[in-house]
Parts: sequence; C-alpha cells; structure tokens
Amino acid sequence: MTDKEEIKLLKEQLAEARKDHEDMVGELVEEADELRYRLAVASGNLEDTTSKLTELKHQLFDLRQLVLRVGNRLISWEKRESEADLAEELATTRRFIGTVGGELWDGAKETVHQHQRRIPRETDSESE
Repeated sequence: MTDKEEIKLLKEQLAEARKDHEDMVGELVEEADELRYRLAVASGNLEDTTSKLTELKHQLFDLRQLVLRVGNRLISWEKRESEADLAEELATTRRFIGTVGGELWDGAKETVHQHQRRIPRETDSESE
C-alpha cells in the first residue's frame, strides 16, 4: 500500500469516526433532554403532592379538633343535656365527620391519581 492510499484510508477512517462521534453526542443530547423533561415532571409532581399533603395535614388537624370537641361534648352530655339535644348534636357531629372524612379520602385519592397520571411511563423498548 502506498503512502497516498494509506493517507486516503486514514482520512476515511477519521471521517467515519467523526460521524460516529457526532451520532453518539446527538444521542446523549436527546437522552439528556428526556431526563430534563422527566425531572421537570417529577419536580412538578413533588410540588403538587406537597401541596396536597399540606392540605390533608390541615384537614387532619380539623378532624383532630373535631374529635376533641366531640369528646368534650360527650362529657357535657353526660352531665346536663336532654336526649333531644343529644340526638341533634350527634346527627350534626356525624355529618361533619362524614364530610371531613370524605374530603380526606377524596383528597388522598386525587393526589395518588394525579401522581400516577403525570409520571411518564417507560415503553418496553426504552426499558430494554
């Protein structure tokens, strides 16, 4: 092989290596973009979940206050209220507990649903 042929072969190999390098860099850039997107989605999910958890924490505090109030009322019922007043208060308390409990349950289900819906799923081809 002559020097010219060897130089030509080396130039072709260099061109092929450059193209392979550019392809690899392009793939890495695409992968980095996908990871940035997933991170942004996860960050948004975290913010939403944190907000929902804060809301649920406040609702749990309200429920705790209600339980304390009911306990105090039970003590006072034993001491002085008529049966009609007790029945009315018990019905009101049950409705309130049902409302707060329902809100807590609905809020928890919505948080889980939003979290599941917003996480990008890997396709079978990506995971292989």
